[in-house]
Amino acid sequence: MKILHVVPSLGHGGGEGLMIELANRAAADGHEVAVVAGGALPPERTLKGLSDSVELKFVSDNYGPKISRYADMLAWMWRNRRWLSEQDILHCHMTYAAVLGSILQIWKRIGGGRRPAVVETYHAVGMPIPKLYRWFHARMAAQRDALAFMTENDYWRAFLDKRPHIPFKIILSGVAPVDVDNVSEQQRLAYRRECGIPDDCRFVVTTIGRLIAYRMPWLYIPVFARVAERLGDDVHFIMGGDGVEADRVRALIQEHGVERQVHMVGLVRQIELPLAISDVFLSLNLNQWTGVVAFQAASARVPLVGVQMQSEYVARAEDWIWSSSDPEAVAERVVELLQSSEKRAALVQRQSAYLNEHHSVDAMTRSYYALYDAALERRSQRLGGQATSFFAGDNPPS
Repeated sequence: MKILHVVPSLGHGGGEGLMIELANRAAADGHEVAVVAGGALPPERTLKGLSDSVELKFVSDNYGPKISRYADMLAWMWRNRRWLSEQDILHCHMTYAAVLGSILQIWKRIGGGRRPAVVETYHAVGMPIPKLYRWFHARMAAQRDALAFMTENDYWRAFLDKRPHIPFKIILSGVAPVDVDNVSEQQRLAYRRECGIPDDCRFVVTTIGRLIAYRMPWLYIPVFARVAERLGDDVHFIMGGDGVEADRVRALIQEHGVERQVHMVGLVRQIELPLAISDVFLSLNLNQWTGVVAFQAASARVPLVGVQMQSEYVARAEDWIWSSSDPEAVAERVVELLQSSEKRAALVQRQSAYLNEHHSVDAMTRSYYALYDAALERRSQRLGGQATSFFAGDNPPS
């Protein structure tokens, strides 16, 4: 089976990390796997971890402006049209890849091509993106051979109800464990000092994510301020990630008077370092959904508390990450955990058990294999043939 993943770049993000896990596992399971990235990033901004057994191609040598990226895409697709037509599955991740997949599907309809089946993982489900963008995404998604979503959402549920012919699955993200045990005490101390955290600071609260508008990074700052009011110099905060909202976040940090305790460390290239020195991790939650970095924190045995993006959401007993949109309530929960090592240990045990059961790479891969088979079946039915199942017998190693 030939599987091709397409992403805008190999930047540090949850979608890119998910793609790498899937590509590596499929290659290990004996499939022929390739990745196409829209543009090459500088080495220091490139997410590592892609297996040498996965072929990597770049549409262009640099990650330029959007207009040039899409112009380069068309020329690249034409040059590589035969290779693209040899793939069995084309798996799209994020807008750039969705556009490429849509263009390929148009070409297939015009030219009568049979391959590949086009699958999309929609990574922005439920995110507060502009309505025009969501409409555009939906128009492309309507043409897919199969779709994957991270969580339920009213808009996309209505979309799918109108299109029962499209196979879809809610597939939870799976992550490989982050190894913090091999981070030495010397490395932990050095990283604390590099961030600007005093040696006598008792607690570190961390969050990591892109500083872009639809991720709402400013929601963390009132929580930081309220925790600092309660604990004073005993607590410092790490805010990892970069993006266009960085200046706005810095202004809010100053406005809340916590610039001495909040450390914006920029792009995090070795996630094990901040997680190794963290006592609590703040995740950004959309209903019950959260980002991949929260799963990584849980795998590193850091207790999680969620900042809820939906103001009307009420935390439920079965939520594996408690969350609230009220900064005071979130701060209260963080302080409660910081002041009790027993409560932190109990929460870590519960969240780790949930993570191992629901967010393993094995479980994620099996779900995607089933979705790939459904996409191949739908494509075959549309063309009047009979599908061959490539994945039904696959049982990824545990």
